[in-house]
Amino acid sequence: MAWEIQAKMIEVVNLIPKGKVSSYGRVAQVVSVLSQKVITAQVIGRLLSGLPESAWDQLPWWRVVNKKGVVTSLKLGEKGLRQIALLKKEEVKIVEDQMDMKIYEYDFAEILA
Repeated sequence: MAWEIQAKMIEVVNLIPKGKVSSYGRVAQVVSVLSQKVITAQVIGRLLSGLPESAWDQLPWWRVVNKKGVVTSLKLGEKGLRQIALLKKEEVKIVEDQMDMKIYEYDFAEILA
C-alpha cells in the first residue's frame, strides 16, 4: 500500500507547474481523492523527506511547502537551501523563507472539482 500512496504523491507533485507551490496538506487532500484513502500532510512530508537524492531531479519536491508558505526543509540544512534556490529560479518571491500562498499556491481545481 505504501508504494501506491508514494506513486500517487509523485503523480500529484508532478502536476504542480513551474512558479507555483502547494502545501503538504493540499497534496495529501488530492492524493486522498485519487487513492480513495485518507492521507495526511505528515505522510506526504515523510514521503518527500525520505526521497533519495537520486530522485531529487526527477520530481519537483521543492514546490511543496507548509500551508503558510514556509520552507520547512530549512531544518534539513542543504536540502532547504536548495529548495529556496530552486523556487527562486522559478521566480517565486521568497521573503524570510516564506512565500505568499495567495499568489503562488496551485489549487488542483481540475482534480478537486
